[in-house]
Amino acid sequence: MAAFNQWNLERANTARSNQPSRCCGRQVLRQTFIGRFRHIMDSSQNTFNEDTSALVTRLDELERALFQTGQKGLHDFQCWEMGQAAQITVSSLIQNYKKRKFTDMDS
Repeated sequence: MAAFNQWNLERANTARSNQPSRCCGRQVLRQTFIGRFRHIMDSSQNTFNEDTSALVTRLDELERALFQTGQKGLHDFQCWEMGQAAQITVSSLIQNYKKRKFTDMDS
């Protein structure tokens, strides 16, 4: 799967919008990505307390990270739902965005 993703990235980087055949290729790549993303996230959300080794072995490194992130998000949500989450915190992504925004405004 890693070779497939690398091939997709190379094709997407070389595609130009003024060539119709490449435009269709980009559309196929985009739809493939959306389908893979949806499948991985659905799988991560629906296999919480199950053996996922057979599913995960077919994924490349990036897809495994996405799968693990989906499972962690589900676990965190379930903990919050059961009242086991002591405190809601701001995600690091939002914290970094605010820092960058204020730094840009200071310039």
